[in-house]
Amino acid sequence: MKVQFLTQKFTDFAGVERSFTVAAVPEDYVSLPMTPEETADLVYTVANAVDNGECEYCSALDCVDKVNSLEQSKRVVFGVSICHPSDVKNENEELGKKIAEGKAKSSRTRIGEITMTSGMFVSYEYIEMCLKRLAELIARNPENYSISYAKAKEKFKTVQNSKKE
Repeated sequence: MKVQFLTQKFTDFAGVERSFTVAAVPEDYVSLPMTPEETADLVYTVANAVDNGECEYCSALDCVDKVNSLEQSKRVVFGVSICHPSDVKNENEELGKKIAEGKAKSSRTRIGEITMTSGMFVSYEYIEMCLKRLAELIARNPENYSISYAKAKEKFKTVQNSKKE
């Protein structure tokens, strides 16, 4: 699976139509950071606790498979890039994609993630559906997904309120 992008437009707080790009970046993810010793202890403990009529060795093998499936998960992380008002005339979609991808890869700036232990659900269509849903949410409330946008909106409202007074 490769990085997927979706670019859409919204009208901002000042009435300017701006574009934004959402990126979905797939990652391999270790969801249980366990040492081999911890894994062996877990397997032994669970194998002793399992009483389903099988031998301890068979129960231990089942346990190892379950732990391994949890350890090797697929994760898709999401990031967004919102075009700055001064860049609307010179909009560069490729730059927006690079920024959105970079934000997705950074744990500090990503806007969401999905972790799955079964790779069968991580399909192009599923991620496309997630991108569309995120784009709807971003278009409605971009300030929830971009700190700089939220600050600009607050500053705009303050200036507007001071002009009214």
